[in-house]
Amino acid sequence: MAVNRAVAGELNRARFFVRGLPWSTCEESLKSFFSRYGNVKKATVIFDKNSGLSKQYGFVEMKTVEEAERIIAMKSFYLTKGRRVEVAEAMHKKYDTDTRFDLY
Repeated sequence: MAVNRAVAGELNRARFFVRGLPWSTCEESLKSFFSRYGNVKKATVIFDKNSGLSKQYGFVEMKTVEEAERIIAMKSFYLTKGRRVEVAEAMHKKYDTDTRFDLY
């Protein structure tokens, strides 16, 4: 039986985690919001696979590490309608597949 283990991956320092997003946030609006703080390379909103609803968090990758570090240092932001979101460093996860079998 193959075992999948999540192993903490290398930190992409230009990428950060955003939590507290409104339900209505789409990737384009997330990208647009953070583009006022620098060049956004990619913005991703995470959705529930079953319901299709936003999980109210996502990830943003800036063009440079310096831009991301400035944003992370601010820790929180206010979106439209006074909604506060928090930011933090993000970790990538890699999956290590162990193909050995334990017969005992």
